[in-house]
Amino acid sequence: MAPFIGNVADHTGVLTTLGGAVCFFFLLKYATAGPRAAVAPLFKVNHDPSVKFGHKSISSIVAYTYPRFREQVFRLKEHFGEIVVIPPKFVDELKAAPETVLSFQYLARERFFARYTLLVSLVDHPDDNTVIKSIQNDLTKHLGKVVADVEEEVSYAFASEIEACEEWTPIFPAHSLLRVIALASGRIFVGSSLNRNKDYLDCIVNFTIDSMMGGEALRAYPSFLRPLAQWWIPGLKRSRAKLQAMKRLICPIIKQRVAAKGNKASQVPDMLTWNINNSPPKLVSDIDYQAHNQLIVSAAAIHTTNMQLSHALFDLAAHPEYIDPLREEVAAVIAAEPSGTITKTSMPKLRKLDSFMKESQRTNPLGLLTFERRVMSDLTLSNGIQIPKGNYIGTPASAIARDPDFWHQPNVFDAFRFERLRREPGADNKHQFVTTGIDSLYFGHGKHACPGRFFAAYEIKLILIHLIMKYDVKLPDGEARPANIEMNSGVMANPTKTILLRKRA
Repeated sequence: MAPFIGNVADHTGVLTTLGGAVCFFFLLKYATAGPRAAVAPLFKVNHDPSVKFGHKSISSIVAYTYPRFREQVFRLKEHFGEIVVIPPKFVDELKAAPETVLSFQYLARERFFARYTLLVSLVDHPDDNTVIKSIQNDLTKHLGKVVADVEEEVSYAFASEIEACEEWTPIFPAHSLLRVIALASGRIFVGSSLNRNKDYLDCIVNFTIDSMMGGEALRAYPSFLRPLAQWWIPGLKRSRAKLQAMKRLICPIIKQRVAAKGNKASQVPDMLTWNINNSPPKLVSDIDYQAHNQLIVSAAAIHTTNMQLSHALFDLAAHPEYIDPLREEVAAVIAAEPSGTITKTSMPKLRKLDSFMKESQRTNPLGLLTFERRVMSDLTLSNGIQIPKGNYIGTPASAIARDPDFWHQPNVFDAFRFERLRREPGADNKHQFVTTGIDSLYFGHGKHACPGRFFAAYEIKLILIHLIMKYDVKLPDGEARPANIEMNSGVMANPTKTILLRKRA
């Protein structure tokens, strides 16, 4: 045995190197392994500025493929991996698919590295999500009761966060309105005892930014290194700190709310209470769980609403011909209310305002793709196309919005387009800001359409009403509506551009 041991010892360095190489091979395979690709053409952005041919943006790819792939799918290379883009004709057959077939929750968990960023719950089952139940079963049903609270908070927010604007004053919509939305949303998330607290506002405004930035930094690492890398990435450090801060802030309130859980008369109608009521029994008093849910709902609500509102303000400033008709509608609706204020019954009457919001949404979708899901089991479309398990799917919302088969003069901003469409026989309840369909996929469609869109619509309307009635709005002299900024398949209002506000006499 001795000579054999000696021979092994002589080759220890080689064996160690070989062993390390084998381990690295398997780690690399684990890190890069993905689902079977769908059998379809692959398109990707050409990022090389020295090469003049090829698509230079995802919007270019979407515009090119949309008329050419009416019946077929194609694969799109995104920064997070591939996504199978399906024509809108297939959305109706997929809209009712359960989470076990097409999952938004699992897509979000994977794409946003939820284990590290905390942007999505890993505790709740996708079909039994506490926050979603609270929104669907409680927030939406209480919308009429929260109008006065949100309106009060909007007035306070403008007084405290927006400059006096006695003369024409430049403001950055994407920045100036963020805290207005945070204050108004916070009133419904945690109630008036906490929503104006500066530490709470810091949590709900910056958690999403920190987590998204941290997630993108984490994406640069192979998957086997991410459990370690998370601890030194600054954005993820800050997002974990936000969770700890939220726990400290809501701990005493949670104890009070849990104690009052059985007494409906003493319950405060906000997301804290509703989350407690909808939590699994073992998690009702779990501060980590309840604090995390507060951050999750803020991540889902605040920045998307801010971006939609920023687009609306740029559109309002770029099309001043619509300001007076909108003011007249709001004034007439308020005058007809016995209270002389906006109420639950006022909202459905603001048809021109609703139409303006939907047209702004149509021309400025928050993403080039929507109806995005993870395929949880092998999927076969009605025309026989197969999409293997593990792939992501999406449909081109931005191209649908510019499709002349759906819209008359699709490249024209027509603020009252949808108000006119609603006058057609049988269309009174269609073409609203919150309605979805294959021609209106901005909130998704079907079983997993965004449940918070009804609250978002109320909140955006109340903020726009305040702006329209209290301020004059215009673009800086000589400037056109700022072009949107595309980040991969996302679309955002330009945060470096301003509008001008002046308080009305």
